[in-house]
Amino acid sequence: MTMAPKRCFKTNESTKSVRVACRSLRSLSVRRLSELPVEKQTKYMMDQKDLMNKMIQDAEKKLEKEKMHTRAMKLGLMAGSNDLITDTDCSEELARAAEVVDKKLKAIRERIKAVEAGAPIIKRD
Repeated sequence: MTMAPKRCFKTNESTKSVRVACRSLRSLSVRRLSELPVEKQTKYMMDQKDLMNKMIQDAEKKLEKEKMHTRAMKLGLMAGSNDLITDTDCSEELARAAEVVDKKLKAIRERIKAVEAGAPIIKRD
């Protein structure tokens, strides 16, 4: 009597998300939640508005971090491009860089307002 070979799946990164999702579907907490009455289920679930607000807050935090990073990069570029011997004027380059940053910030703020107004979170062109 021969036995069938044991199937083994690769445990690499490509299957990790599937394994985690399957594990969470079989978890005890999900089973308990599904056994609760609908009123209690909704109590423990996040509604769309709360989810949207959380995503907006996360986007704003990320925007602040990017602003700080951009500011640091600008200062680094200014320090790197300035020769200590000669007094160079970098106002034109800084003005152009500021315009680009302002355009990007404006686009991000408009997207946040659109999402707050009810636009889909993922923009599809």
